[in-house]
Amino acid sequence: MNIQCPNPECRVENPANAKFCRKCGTAFTPANRYKQMMRSAISKVFTRSHNTSTEAFTLDTFRNISFQPVSVVKIRFVNRFVLFLCLLFVGLWFATITGLTGTVFYKIDHWFYEEVFIYHQYIVELGCLAIAGLCTLFIVKWWIQKLRYKLNADYIESNFVNKEIVRIACKSKIGLFDKNKNKVLLSSSYSNIEKFDNEHLQISKGNKKGLYSLTYRKIIIPVLYDSIVQFSNSVTSATTQGTEHHYDVKGNKLR
Repeated sequence: MNIQCPNPECRVENPANAKFCRKCGTAFTPANRYKQMMRSAISKVFTRSHNTSTEAFTLDTFRNISFQPVSVVKIRFVNRFVLFLCLLFVGLWFATITGLTGTVFYKIDHWFYEEVFIYHQYIVELGCLAIAGLCTLFIVKWWIQKLRYKLNADYIESNFVNKEIVRIACKSKIGLFDKNKNKVLLSSSYSNIEKFDNEHLQISKGNKKGLYSLTYRKIIIPVLYDSIVQFSNSVTSATTQGTEHHYDVKGNKLR
């Protein structure tokens, strides 16, 4: 962090450890040094905030893509049937343990305790814990998927490769989303994603390009190249700084 010379006729930036101005020779007192360092830090914070507020509007950045706000597009991350089974199991287990079922499930309760629980207590407990663990796992998985979606999507496309694989956008960056599995395939950190051929998408960050495979659901060519040619005999070449690199359709680099 630099400090500015306190001399009003100089105001030159100096290193934080400087004891005097390297241009005019004005000495830096401890008070001046800390004051200038604080002023510089505050200035940087406000400059960063200003740059963020003047960031381009996402829809203006992607005018050629039919994006919709995620607030008007319903995406269900929870499988309602699985959630119902989880809640039903927890409810019945709690009711049985506490005796809330009363005479309704008397015969079932009697059989369970007399024939199953007494002789197979540990197996029953382990089974209950396993089912409860699976329920928890499903809920945590849905929560993580929803969180990733919220962090990466302010806007979503209705149709791209098909109705399942669509583009999402956030803060003037673009990503990829699988509506069938409710899963973010690529985080919104790319400047462009477009069709390369029927099985691949070209992903870009500025002038650098890479390839994403729709078959293998992964990036097979990293975003490092200036240009990428079409596949021929399952092989493509990517060029950077005049040097060609060859890849197969699985992303293996060839020699």
